[in-house]
Amino acid sequence: TMPRSITLPDGSSAQAFTQGRGWYAVVTDADTILIFDQLTGELRQTIPIE
Repeated sequence: TMPRSITLPDGSSAQAFTQGRGWYAVVTDADTILIFDQLTGELRQTIPIE
């Protein structure tokens, strides 16, 4: 289950979610992978899927 601390960009919805040590990853319907800090919920990285 995706934590409430994660805020996706407007208009995006989650297609998949996973977590590692210190981070969460969300695959969106806009073909991007968003990496969030597990403690703060801050977006750390955006990776486009080509």
